[in-house]
Amino acid sequence: MKQKLILIALFLALTNPAFAGDKAAKIQGYDTVTNPGVAVYVKAKLERVIDGLNRLGIRPDVEGERLRFFLIEKPGKNPFKTVELEEAELVGKAKTNSDGFASLEYTPKKEGLYVIEARLRKGSSYVALPGPLTIGVFKKNDPVILVDIDQCISDTSSLSASVTENKDIKAKDGAVEALSELISKQKTRIVYITAQDDDNINSTKSWMYDKKLPTGPIFFWDFWQKSWSEETYKTNLITKIRKTLPGADTGIGDHIDDAKAFISNGMTAHIINASKDEDLPALAVYTSAWSEIPKQVKEQRITEKLLKKFTNGSVVERLQAWNRMSRVGDGLLGFVARFQSSSDLNVSCSATLIMGRYKARKAFVKVLDTSTAERTLASLATAWRQGDSWIISQLYRQPAIAVNDCDPPLFPVGGIEILKRDDVSGSAVTYKIRVLPARKDKKPVVHKVKLVLLKDGTWRLETPDF
Repeated sequence: MKQKLILIALFLALTNPAFAGDKAAKIQGYDTVTNPGVAVYVKAKLERVIDGLNRLGIRPDVEGERLRFFLIEKPGKNPFKTVELEEAELVGKAKTNSDGFASLEYTPKKEGLYVIEARLRKGSSYVALPGPLTIGVFKKNDPVILVDIDQCISDTSSLSASVTENKDIKAKDGAVEALSELISKQKTRIVYITAQDDDNINSTKSWMYDKKLPTGPIFFWDFWQKSWSEETYKTNLITKIRKTLPGADTGIGDHIDDAKAFISNGMTAHIINASKDEDLPALAVYTSAWSEIPKQVKEQRITEKLLKKFTNGSVVERLQAWNRMSRVGDGLLGFVARFQSSSDLNVSCSATLIMGRYKARKAFVKVLDTSTAERTLASLATAWRQGDSWIISQLYRQPAIAVNDCDPPLFPVGGIEILKRDDVSGSAVTYKIRVLPARKDKKPVVHKVKLVLLKDGTWRLETPDF
């Protein structure tokens, strides 16, 4: 029935006198990625612009029309900043097939971004603006970040984007600045993905240009040819991209589908502003703002280097690597999880060991009693004896600050003795304690700690002063 309705609508539109001789058309350029010196197909599509049909999602393809492809921008000294050519260079010509597509083979030699424009032939009976397309030429194993557009960079869903004017679509706060920083300071390559239908190619590219988002290839969805499941579409798309760019190891999105698609492809998933109601994967790295993304990605890269030291370093280097990684927090699991499937058995072993230690550490924190000041002091002694800085820091009012300076006054700790307790107020207690060494060649240390009662009824230590 659906097909019959579409055919009837198509027949009525094309036989309507109002459309007779109407040669308005549009050209859409399809972005792609490749490696330096590797040939890739440059593709564009020519469709009729017929308002009544286009509103129904029907886009009549133009067959047998020759398109010309011109190189208009190429990599400059900085390969990820394009330089506009004074005169466009003809790359080649191709005729559209029955689906309206024209394509030709092109081999970019240098790393960077290339912008090619598909244009109508001279003397064409159709009228259409040129359709630009971007080729991302990246070295095979260089790090690449895949970034979702819908409700991640923009404030509009993939469905709403097709019925919303560009002027009414806003960019998320901090997105432009964060992506620019990833490229300029961390030398990251960016590839965009979206669940928008490919009918939105021109309008979305125009919106991204107007918002001054960094240039990069964009991959769109064709509703009529692909899976209707967004998660399946993104999973398959990412798999395809990673065949060309195995260095695409990181993804940024906003939704459970994004997280699952990235993680299932062995990538680290950074998820922004995800709904608390979603059943979100535990291995995703979460944040509430774009402004945190550059810092998170930098921490991810540091952790990856530390994992190599943990795998191949000396005993001392391995201990130092673990101590540094142990301060990362909940993001640690997301940073190392993808290495569990590494083809290097030792790296896989190290990633599994780190994840196991981290989960055990979280379980250890859960058994620490902070219901009273004295029980919290006993928990502090327990954490000191265990010796993990991150576990100790969780007993402080500001764990993120304390983690860098919360080691016990001596090491290893054998126990503590309470010398004096001062109840400063109903919500603050100061203890003077003697810290006992576990080794006979060490001397006891007298120490003071201050505990405060929080609004949730638990006790915590103030920021350490030793």
